Amino acid sequence: IDTASGKVIKAIPTGMNPNDMELGSDGRLYVANGNENTVTVIDTKAMRPIETINVGLTSKAPEGATPNGLALDRKNNMLFVANADNNTVALVDIKTANDSEVEGFIPTGWYPTGVLFSPDGRQLAFIEGDAIYSSKRQIQKAALSGGAPTALFDYDMFHRGDWAEDGWIYWTAQYPGGIVRMRDSGGAVEPV
Repeated sequence: IDTASGKVIKAIPTGMNPNDMELGSDGRLYVANGNENTVTVIDTKAMRPIETINVGLTSKAPEGATPNGLALDRKNNMLFVANADNNTVALVDIKTANDSEVEGFIPTGWYPTGVLFSPDGRQLAFIEGDAIYSSKRQIQKAALSGGAPTALFDYDMFHRGDWAEDGWIYWTAQYPGGIVRMRDSGGAVEPV
């Protein structure tokens, strides 16, 4: 989209149900395809897809991983993909364009979404629980060095957020709306 005119310049194909994006400093745009086991990589300079990353548990797994949240570790060239229906976060090495490789999976609770990467590069936070079937959704965090995820707090209907350098995690609150924040060590959720 041309931001000055508001006109569509070009439609770039992705997989089915594109639902989250992360832009790398090299111009590669990563798009989670929720109805497939894939992430489409787009070269934003050439304005075309250059790679499709399979983030299913195996290369021949039937569709159903439901990748729906992305976080990018620009320092270490890693992409983290929340696979909602597999209850995992996939770790993808993206150092080499057109040769991305899934390195492994972090087990999570039920239906992870909204994955965030910590500013210090040591942890991930993600939402557990499906927005349609869960009255409360839990924010959990996991150390990249290993170990089980730990719950930080329950809250109603998070969608997307960011992890600030000062130790606050900010999220959009779908109901009743607005922005909320909480400490990355847990505690009370407060409106911003």
